[in-house]
Amino acid sequence: MKAFLKGMQRGVTLFFVLLFSVLSPEFLRARASEPEKKSEHSPVQAMTRHTESESFDDPHIKEKMQRSEELVNRAAAHFAGVSLAKGCRDFETDLTWKRGELEIFIFGERGECYLHGNDAHDIWRTFGKKAVAKKDELSDESADGKFQTLIQEQEYVASPSLGVAEKPFVDEMLTKGASGGWVSYDWENGAKFAYVKIVEKDGYQYIIGTGFYPDSAAFFTQQIVREAINFAKRNGAAQLFQQVNNPRGPFVRGDWYLWVYDMEGNAFAHGRNIAYVGQNRLEWKDSRGGFRNRTMIRLVRDRGRGWVEYEEDGVLKRAYVEGFVDPRTGRQFIVGSGYYPDVNNDTIRGYVKSGISYLKSMGADVAFRDFSSYAGKFIRGPLRLFVYDLEGTILADAENPTFLGQNLINIRDAEGKFVVKEILKVAKTEKSGWITFFDKRAYKTIYVEYVEVPDGKYIVGAGYWPATKEFLASTLAEKAVSQLTIGDAIESMNMFTKTTEDFLRGDLFVTVYSEDGICLVSGTDRERIWFDEKKILDDKGYPVVDTLISTAKQGGGWVLVSRSGYPYRAYVKEVKKPIIRVAQKESTEEREKEEEILAFEEKVETLRGPVVDKQAPEKSTKPMAEKQSVLFTVSVGYFV
Repeated sequence: MKAFLKGMQRGVTLFFVLLFSVLSPEFLRARASEPEKKSEHSPVQAMTRHTESESFDDPHIKEKMQRSEELVNRAAAHFAGVSLAKGCRDFETDLTWKRGELEIFIFGERGECYLHGNDAHDIWRTFGKKAVAKKDELSDESADGKFQTLIQEQEYVASPSLGVAEKPFVDEMLTKGASGGWVSYDWENGAKFAYVKIVEKDGYQYIIGTGFYPDSAAFFTQQIVREAINFAKRNGAAQLFQQVNNPRGPFVRGDWYLWVYDMEGNAFAHGRNIAYVGQNRLEWKDSRGGFRNRTMIRLVRDRGRGWVEYEEDGVLKRAYVEGFVDPRTGRQFIVGSGYYPDVNNDTIRGYVKSGISYLKSMGADVAFRDFSSYAGKFIRGPLRLFVYDLEGTILADAENPTFLGQNLINIRDAEGKFVVKEILKVAKTEKSGWITFFDKRAYKTIYVEYVEVPDGKYIVGAGYWPATKEFLASTLAEKAVSQLTIGDAIESMNMFTKTTEDFLRGDLFVTVYSEDGICLVSGTDRERIWFDEKKILDDKGYPVVDTLISTAKQGGGWVLVSRSGYPYRAYVKEVKKPIIRVAQKESTEEREKEEEILAFEEKVETLRGPVVDKQAPEKSTKPMAEKQSVLFTVSVGYFV
C-alpha cells in the first residue's frame, strides 16, 4: 500500500528530455523607435524594442510561469506555518502541491537540498555557493541601432555551469527570492527556469521554489552567454578567450558558438572562425548591408544587453549580446551568441534538392567546386552541402574541406555511431532520409538523398542542430531503443537510471514498461521501479500506460495523453528481446534463467538454457529450439 501511494504521488513526473530551451525570460513588448534612414543595401527599416513589463509570445510559457508563481506563493505561506520536516513531507506526498512537471523544491541558505521533486538522490547534498559580481546598472534610454533589438529585464538571472565545478545558483536564489523572482541554472544536464521565494524560520533562510525546462532556442542562447560572462568574472577575460576559441570547448554546442568583441569592434574570440581574432570588425556588414557590430556595441553601451536580428548569408539570425567588465584589466567586452529561427527540416530538404538540381545542370566538377567553396553561392547561414560517393569518399564539403578526397567510411561520432556507414545505408536502401548523430556536443540531424547523373552516382546531404524538446525526446528514445535492442537488458536498464547526460537531459529521461504495464525504469527515480502504472488514469478513466503500450505496438511514434489534468507528449517504441527455449532428450527438470535482463536481481526471470519439453518424443536425440520474445515499451516525454 505504501509503495502504491508513493507511486501515485509521483505519477505526474514520469517522463523527461535536453537542451535545452523556450522563450527567453526577456519576452518582449514592442516599443516604437525613431525611424531611421534606409541603407542603400537594405530595404528594411529598423525597429528597436525593449521590455517594459512582463509580456510573452508563447502562451504555454506564460501559463507555466503563472502556475509556478501561484504554486510557490502558496507553498511559502504553508511552509511558514509548519516545521521543516512537516513542510517537506507535505510537499512530497500531497498531490495538491504538484502541477504537471511543477514540483516544490527546498534549499537552505548554505546550499543544502531538503527536497527536489523526485530527485531523492539530491536530498542532504550541499551545493556550492559562490558570489556573482553585481550587475551593472542599465540605462533607460533605448538603442537606435539599425537592427531589431530586444532588451531584457534585470529580473531574470542566470548561473554558470560550463567548465566549472561550483553551482552558485543558491546565492542568486537568495537574492532574487527575497521578494520573489526568477533564476535560471543548470540542473540534470539542462537549463532550468525557476521561480523562488525566501521563507525565514528562526533566523535561517529557506528557498522555496519550482521550475521547468523551457523549450526555446532563445532561452538557451541567453543561458550560454551568461555562463560565459560568469566564467570571465571568475577567471578573467583572457581565460574566456581561450575557451571560446577552442572548437571543442565548453562554449560550442552544435550551431551555438560565442564571439567576444571590445567596445571598439576588435575581435578577441570567435568560436566559428578564429581567423577573425585580431581584426577590427566594426564595419562588418550582414548580407542585407547592415552594420551588426555597430548596432551591437551601441546596444550594450546604452542598455547593457539585448537582442539583435540580422541576416547571415541570406538566413535570419537572432543574437543575444551582453557586456561585462574584465575583473583583471577593467576593460569592457561584449559576448554574443545566436540561433537561426527559420531553419527547420523543410529548409534542409529544400536546400539539398537545390544542390541536386545544380549538380544535374552544371555537372559534378563545377558543382563540387561550388559546394566546397566557403564563399560560394551555396553558403547559407549555417548550412553547408556535402557529397559522398557510394564507397564513402567525401567529394564536396565546405565545412571540412581538409577531408576532401578521403574515405570516411569508418568515421564514428562521440557515441560510437558509424555516421558515413549510416548515410550510405539510408541513401542506398531508401533513396533519401534522415540520420541523427552526436556532433559538437549536441545532436545533429542530416537529410541525405541519392542521385544519379551522367558523371556518376552520389549522395548529397546537409544538416542542422534542432533546438526543440520534440527532437531531443525522440532522439533520446531512439537511442534507448537501440541500446536495449543490441545491449544487455540489465546493463541497459541501469544506464537509463544514471544522472549522466547519456539518457538524461533536464526533464527528459527514459521510461521502460513491461508488457503488462509495470514500470521497470523511470529515469533516476528508482523508487518508481515495480510500480503498477495501470493505476495512473487519464481524464477519461483509462490507464495512461495502456495508451503508451498500444501506440508502441502499432509501430510507435508520438502520442498525446493527459497526466493529472495536464497535456503530456511522449515518444514511444516497442522493443522485442528474443528468448530461446531448447528441449533435449533426457532432461527431466525445467530450468529457467535470464537470457537478457528484464529488470534487476531476482525480480524478473526470462528463460535461458535447456528446458524440458514434456510433449517431445522421449527418444528424440535432436534438441528443439523455440524462439520467443519479451516485449518492452520505451518512452521519453514531457509536459507541453
